[in-house]
Amino acid sequence: MKYVIATLVLFVSLAARAQYTSFQPEPTTSATSRVSTQKEKKTKKTSAKEEVPEMKIEAKYASGSCPEVNGKVEWSETFACPDMSAQQVYDKVIAFLLDYCKQEGKEPESRIAIVNKETHEIGARISEYVTFRDQTLVRDRALLNYTLRVNCHDGKCEAIMQNMSYKYDGRTFPAEEMLLDKNALNKTKTDFRKGGFRKFRTKTIDAKDEQMRQLREALAQITQ
Repeated sequence: MKYVIATLVLFVSLAARAQYTSFQPEPTTSATSRVSTQKEKKTKKTSAKEEVPEMKIEAKYASGSCPEVNGKVEWSETFACPDMSAQQVYDKVIAFLLDYCKQEGKEPESRIAIVNKETHEIGARISEYVTFRDQTLVRDRALLNYTLRVNCHDGKCEAIMQNMSYKYDGRTFPAEEMLLDKNALNKTKTDFRKGGFRKFRTKTIDAKDEQMRQLREALAQITQ
């Protein structure tokens, strides 16, 4: 009983010096709420930025697969020709091109146009069809015209495919219209734009790869 009376006396003494109220948790202020909301928005924006667009183009046709040199598409490849002189490489490349220009799908205009026997340089003008679709009643293709330069050296040669243009649907136009990244790909460079860019770019790259493959194999055969 004495303990209860002492406690009451202490409480009254404290109450006389200050006014006490029951404890209540502080409500969330509008400023705190705004900071929290801003953090949530920032988190959502960060998450959105981290989302990577889905790549819908195969690597061999993706950005960078059509190199631009002075505003033009230009492909080049160097082939090793061990134990061969520049003259030997030159003779073999001439033989290859004479045969290549007669293959199916090549137009009569395809030919070796210029040579330099002293520097072992060769320039050929090729006209060949790039086929997009070939069925019984439907044939969709474009005539691809380009220059193939081959520089022959001791032990190697460099092939350069350049000056490309298409003849398609009654119109002749530079290949850059359909091949360059800035024309053929969307902003994220993950897909082709609409308008035939996919078929022109993929089939032309395929044609280039096939030509380089044949030249590589021809050179490999002569070095065995």
